[in-house]
Amino acid sequence: MKIQEILFETKHDDWDDEEEKPEDPDKDNVPHIVTQLRKSIDVEGNYPVKFRDGTQKKIPMELIKKFLMKYIKYKPADRERMQHEAGQSFEAFVKAAEEFSAPKAPKSIYT
Repeated sequence: MKIQEILFETKHDDWDDEEEKPEDPDKDNVPHIVTQLRKSIDVEGNYPVKFRDGTQKKIPMELIKKFLMKYIKYKPADRERMQHEAGQSFEAFVKAAEEFSAPKAPKSIYT
């Protein structure tokens, strides 16, 4: 086999046609809940927050501050759980701001 034939084969590989198109990052229509809340704070609560259930609602500043103050106290895994719960709907957001709590660490048997 000649070198030109080898190069021609690799150039026209059968796998080139089967490449997957990259996913569109803008496909997710709901931005991150914390980002939306920070935008809302910047305009003094005059920014409608989108939820995964398709609704949009302007959230009072007191509730936003309450959520974010609680949010920054948690560890990353608990933050992720909290933002996931809060992003479902407005009712879930209120519940997360009012009632969300991280699970308590088990007590050590050595103390």
